[in-house]
Formats: sequence, C-alpha cells, structure tokens
Amino acid sequence: MGLQFLIAFVVLIPVISLLHITALNQPFARGAVYGVFWALPAAFLVSIASQNERRKRRDALAAKDEQGGSSPPQP
Repeated sequence: MGLQFLIAFVVLIPVISLLHITALNQPFARGAVYGVFWALPAAFLVSIASQNERRKRRDALAAKDEQGGSSPPQP
C-alpha cells in the first residue's frame, strides 16, 4: 500500500493543483497548497479502492478454483 500511495500522491498533486488554479480560479500558491492538501485523502482513497479490487478478484479466483474451474498452471 505504501508505494502505491506514494505514486498516487505524487501524480495527484499536480492534477488537483491545476484543477484549483484553472477551474476554480485560485492564485497559484493557494492552488498548490490545496493540491497537496487534497492529494492526501485522494491518494488514500485510490489505494484503498485498489486493495478492495485486488481482494475481490482474488476471492473470485479462489471461488472459481473451489468449484473446479480451470486455472493457469502454477510454475
């Protein structure tokens, strides 16, 4: 989760900053601060959503294996 959070945080800072500067017509410094501020919860939500999706896919694969479905051969 840590690396994914870091990557999402670094990507979301300029995206959210530009959103505040352009769409919301904020001054540059304020838009940059808001970008850092709102990138924290947004990166957290991205990493939580990714973990839930990974868990859902893993559980679906495990259920398929229990039912006798074919799975790729393990090395």
